[in-house]
Amino acid sequence: MVKISLKIIGVALLLLSVNQGLGQTDLFTDYKPLVSAGKISDVFTQKTYTKIENDLSKDRGSMSEDEELIFLERIHFSIDELLHSGLVLYGDKTTEYVRKVANNLLKDKRKVKRQLEFFVIKSNVTNALSTDQGLIFVTLGLLSQLENEAQLAYVLSHEIAHFTEEHIEESYKDRLDTDSGTSYDDRITRMSNHSKDNELDADKIGIDLFHKAGYAESELLSAFDVMTYSYLPFDEEPLSQDYINGDLLFIPKRYYPEKVNEIKVDEDYDDSKSSHPNIRKRKDAVVDELANYSGWGDKKFIVGKEEFMEVRNLARFESIRVDMLNHEFADIVYKLFLLERDFPNNLYLTRMKAQAWLGLTRFKINGRYSKAVSNPSKIEGESHAVYYMLKKISKIQLLTISMRMIEDAQKIFPNDDIIAQIREQMIQHLGEYSRFKIAEYSETTYQDALTSFEKSKAKLSDTTSIDTEQGDTTATVELSKYDKIKRKQDVKTAVTEDEEFDQKKFHLFALSDLIGDEEFKRKYRKYKDADEEIVEEVAKISNLKEMVLLEPVFISIERGNVKVKKSEELESRLIASLKKTASRFDVTIYDQSNSDIENQNTEQYNSKAILLDFLRQRADYGDGTMFPVDYIELEKLQKEFGDAKMMFIYGEHYRNPIKPAAAVVGILFPPFGIPYFIAKLVTGNQINISYSVLDLKSGDVENFVDYDFNMKPKESVLDAVNYKVMTELSGSKAKRK
Repeated sequence: MVKISLKIIGVALLLLSVNQGLGQTDLFTDYKPLVSAGKISDVFTQKTYTKIENDLSKDRGSMSEDEELIFLERIHFSIDELLHSGLVLYGDKTTEYVRKVANNLLKDKRKVKRQLEFFVIKSNVTNALSTDQGLIFVTLGLLSQLENEAQLAYVLSHEIAHFTEEHIEESYKDRLDTDSGTSYDDRITRMSNHSKDNELDADKIGIDLFHKAGYAESELLSAFDVMTYSYLPFDEEPLSQDYINGDLLFIPKRYYPEKVNEIKVDEDYDDSKSSHPNIRKRKDAVVDELANYSGWGDKKFIVGKEEFMEVRNLARFESIRVDMLNHEFADIVYKLFLLERDFPNNLYLTRMKAQAWLGLTRFKINGRYSKAVSNPSKIEGESHAVYYMLKKISKIQLLTISMRMIEDAQKIFPNDDIIAQIREQMIQHLGEYSRFKIAEYSETTYQDALTSFEKSKAKLSDTTSIDTEQGDTTATVELSKYDKIKRKQDVKTAVTEDEEFDQKKFHLFALSDLIGDEEFKRKYRKYKDADEEIVEEVAKISNLKEMVLLEPVFISIERGNVKVKKSEELESRLIASLKKTASRFDVTIYDQSNSDIENQNTEQYNSKAILLDFLRQRADYGDGTMFPVDYIELEKLQKEFGDAKMMFIYGEHYRNPIKPAAAVVGILFPPFGIPYFIAKLVTGNQINISYSVLDLKSGDVENFVDYDFNMKPKESVLDAVNYKVMTELSGSKAKRK
């Protein structure tokens, strides 16, 4: 395998586009990831610069022409990054439900209703945001936390107020100067920030919509509770130790906290350095405003409780997938505990459980465990118990527990191919980890071993004799030296009567059913006996014939500012050059880029989302192996693309125009000024561009090349770079023109 840092892929993916999914099935038996449906909106298919030009006609009297152009470039570039990230849903059940609630709020405001579009973001951050262009986004994290429809209605009322009062324009001026190379969750939070005055205004104005829609007054303030406690999981239930323990696995109480960290919330926190007023100020302002209203309705649900509950469950199921993509494995373990109470033996949840424990193992082996399991001292509430246990157990204990959990998952669904493959990878980890030695494990269960220990301890208090039955009588027989030794060897866990049962060795009894299983031992030995020096590394590609081209990112930057139009032009020219060059090498390209974005449909949008999420997950695993979250969807794409590899390109073009002073130096001070002037011409353009080629099934990086040069990104330059890349990847010469 080509061992490179995947950081560049991780950062660049933040600048891309797509989504993911499938249709829905009965949640009680299975679940299919959310996908967009229906006709794709124009906001996804218009070029960014086209939107900017259309928006220039809007009157913004407070700005000069230059300020307006910069403002529009920043907001549209930021919004389109989100729209083209694959994280935005449209036409699915969650989005349609949000739209229904919004329609009820806007039933008497038809003009505003026509100006707005509503979308759901696949993010576990609890948030909502609106844009100057009339786009309102709600996160799945918010939907998963809500108790009723009325709470959602007030959040939407608040965001609609931001739009109608034109708060967004003012806020964007201050907040889009920051680097775009941060996580989407961070950017969603940043895009939802407004000034304190604007937040308080939106709270008050939103009350009018909420009141006229007929919702209960009591649920208005409860919406603030949702926001206050949104950093916690979607429910608070004490973790039952029996959830992880079973007939064969017993984790002693010492591995759990005596009590979980308390939930500490201060609604009146210091907000002097925050864009938002604190919750207490917002609540007080709302209470004051409520004095102006009477005749409240009593509805918690208007669109309907049944539909709300279905949408909330969908959001909670999807949150598991989002956490998996972000390797939040500890959160997944606790969320699965909550969901499996209502959805036991659910195929999707069982797969996710197996994959989460495999992920924990992989991150532990790679030394990245702290990225998957945060410090327990920072975790409040009942989920703290999961973090505490996962931090307290040792590496060998974790591997054993993971094997147990995955084995139990397969016993529930013995014919499931995905769980079987996860099990195979887990056995491989055991075989490759030198400290896992199958001979140390017992065929006795923990509880049987503990019972045997107690009996043995009592007997060992007298190692000189033993009572034996002889007919109808009992006789005392003296033990020989060798009998005493054998008795001690019979019970490995007890040697003297002063010893206590060693609870730290609980894991040695957790695989008692597998120790004597010939199929398990055969697979284990296969990986254990493998000669590491003979294990083949994935060779660099030298016969590429088919390639899936994912949306390339090629950013044009002048004096520190992203030039949107030039960036789009660069990407289009790069794609055209690559296609032209690939045809000379007989390499087939499956174009999944935005080169034909105006004609993109929902099927293409969803397919590209799967690929982008796959890359995001792959980047977080570094050089380690992983099991794809969207395994089934990727298999379908593989059938479509055959043996094609996936190419991802990331480039940056920096242009620092020569200042007039530089030209003057060249004219007035020859011969020293002329070389200086020429140097400025050369270094005025700098290009950094990298090509990553990945296996579409495993995600392994099979080739990585990058270039740095000081030239303008002319067509001839791009052709030359692509020619060099294709020569290396295809292992052949180009056909003559």
